[in-house]
Amino acid sequence: MARGRRLNIRDGIYHTMARGNRKATIFEDHHDRERFSEILAESAARYAVDVLSECQMGTHYHLVVRTPRGNLPDFQKYLNGGFAQYSNR
Repeated sequence: MARGRRLNIRDGIYHTMARGNRKATIFEDHHDRERFSEILAESAARYAVDVLSECQMGTHYHLVVRTPRGNLPDFQKYLNGGFAQYSNR
């Protein structure tokens, strides 16, 4: 059974994560981690999301964020899409 849709709440606090396909490594080196942090900062500024905590593991990442505008999907799409484009280059 599929998980229900996530509620998008103004000023909501969320724990989000994303993992590589088949648990593949997504951070190959220090430069990947730095670029991810840069894209995270761009995403947070663009969508006015407050990043409360960040944890980068080899195969995935975790974030705790606050969404004053209730726009978590847009923020996540920009973050994951931007990092995927960087990784695919």
